[in-house]
Amino acid sequence: MNIYEFAVHMEKEGERFYRTLAEQTSQKGLKAVFNLLADAEVKHLKVIENLMHADVGYSESSDILADAKTIFEAMDPESMTPSNDTEIDLYRKALQVEEKSHDFYSEQAIEVDGEKEREVLLKLAEEEKQHVRLMENLVDMVSHPKTWLENAEWYHLDEY
Repeated sequence: MNIYEFAVHMEKEGERFYRTLAEQTSQKGLKAVFNLLADAEVKHLKVIENLMHADVGYSESSDILADAKTIFEAMDPESMTPSNDTEIDLYRKALQVEEKSHDFYSEQAIEVDGEKEREVLLKLAEEEKQHVRLMENLVDMVSHPKTWLENAEWYHLDEY
């Protein structure tokens, strides 16, 4: 399996995972966040498929952190408490998946010969880094919803 086939598989699995999380949660805001992440994985899949067919380029960036921030602002802190520890464990698993995806794209960007391919892989790595930040914040948020939302600055999701 070459890097592109592996990436396709990884992105398809990511989409399935987030769609499953969206179906399993009763909280509308979390459902929306998981669907945002699933949609982002579909976009990544299309980029990888284009790379496989030598149609190199990455024209569409996502602003998933801003979209998530809007969703989080509308959420009721009381409704964010997970029903059990298994739910938080699933979010932590999602965080690990995103970290692995980020590492994979970063490492592959070093390995490829073409400059355009490198740029695309680095862009994908950056998008996965945003997903990591989102999942880190989601784990923190569901672990401590009242204190997480009290910060009017929303420093959790702001870019550094």
